[in-house]
Amino acid sequence: MSDQGVRLSINLRERCRMHDLNEALDDLRAVIPYAHGNSVRKLSKIATLLLAKNHIIMQVCSTFFCSFFIIDLLQFCS
Repeated sequence: MSDQGVRLSINLRERCRMHDLNEALDDLRAVIPYAHGNSVRKLSKIATLLLAKNHIIMQVCSTFFCSFFIIDLLQFCS
């Protein structure tokens, strides 16, 4: 394969990789809570990842505190 053929193959692979990454980020934007609408700009890649990370942390904390609440309720009821 010529140098040009190798370069074209590398470029194609990179385009496919970026397409897959952007599609995954679009899927992530669709499921994390933030303001959607025509007047709201699409989140950047880093903003999407940071918002998703913070959302996951919030969910973990909520689950943690709910488990303590349930334990307290069970102890109160018994």
